[in-house]
Amino acid sequence: MFADAGTYGNPVNGFPMWRERTISVLTNAVRISPVAYKQSTTYGNTALNVSTVLDPGVYPARAPLYWDLGLNQSSRQHSQEMADFNYFAHTSLDGGSPFVRIAQYYTRSGTLGENIAAGTHGSEVQAMIQWLCDAPQGSSPCCVDGQNCDGHRASIMSNGFHAMGSGYGFSASSTYDHYWTQDFGGLAAPPAPPLVDGTHLLIGNSSTRFIANFYATAPAQAVKVVIDGVQNSMAVDLGDATRGTWFVLTTRGTACRSYYFLATTSAGLTWRYPAAGAFRTRGEGQAACTEEYLP
Repeated sequence: MFADAGTYGNPVNGFPMWRERTISVLTNAVRISPVAYKQSTTYGNTALNVSTVLDPGVYPARAPLYWDLGLNQSSRQHSQEMADFNYFAHTSLDGGSPFVRIAQYYTRSGTLGENIAAGTHGSEVQAMIQWLCDAPQGSSPCCVDGQNCDGHRASIMSNGFHAMGSGYGFSASSTYDHYWTQDFGGLAAPPAPPLVDGTHLLIGNSSTRFIANFYATAPAQAVKVVIDGVQNSMAVDLGDATRGTWFVLTTRGTACRSYYFLATTSAGLTWRYPAAGAFRTRGEGQAACTEEYLP
């Protein structure tokens, strides 16, 4: 039996774009399974895989963050403004506080937070490493858990946040080209389905990795990604079948492909993400697919 997911996961007027959704998926992957995430050769690196980063005694696993349109709008506006006007700061170009800006878009809670990153060669995985390490890209060592320098990590793992929107901005004429923002909020709008989110990652030059987060009180019977109408079974990548990140690795497509995710709970209820339509494999193919979503 299929669950009624309403419109959950369906982009709203282009929010979120693929890169933004990917940051959300990776953020939830690390929240659900912080130790496994930092030890992964896919998502972490040798700098993260040390006892002083994401130690469970300081940063235990947390429930996922659910996407919020207002937070997505706030974070994208700031990312694109930083790119367009070539600056890097939480403060807006007009000198305004980030919390004032966020509150203009998000009114569910006064509990707010923000992370920003830049550069990373346009890689969402590298942006996450930059935040989790809490040190400039390529520098070592990472900030130690619980110190004054680990603010980005603390925001990502905070138990006070339940909603997030990530924003991406680009300008080839700016210093860093790529700009990223994560805006956090204290309350998320219902629903909170067990199939939290999913995306695709372009790995190397020949593979595409599909990943999805599942979070429930009992193991999933199955998690699948349907690519161009063909169901592909996914395996647990991080965490476990109850609370974890699932994946399947495929050969890189030669053109745009359509995909969506299915997760069947222990009770036999199947959830779909997105609720309707299909995402597109932006970046695939010799001509580089530019499509994001088909309703």
